[in-house]
Amino acid sequence: MASGMDLSALENDPRLFLYTSLTAGSSHIITATSRLETILKANKIPFQAIDIATDEKARRLWQRRAGQRKLPGLVKEGYVLGV
Repeated sequence: MASGMDLSALENDPRLFLYTSLTAGSSHIITATSRLETILKANKIPFQAIDIATDEKARRLWQRRAGQRKLPGLVKEGYVLGV
């Protein structure tokens, strides 16, 4: 039933999201997430961090749109802008 999940709320949200997984156990993800947060904050770019380990809709969107790209990634209006 999860495959039919409505992702339109995330796809239509104009905010910038930082998708990450802090529970993945990879120090690379944590380091890269911290680096992206620092860059965004230094440039006063508003964003919201989302941990896809605890957000099912965000995880589905990442699986659908990211392809082979690795976390963390920047997502806006359902599109992966960069990783």
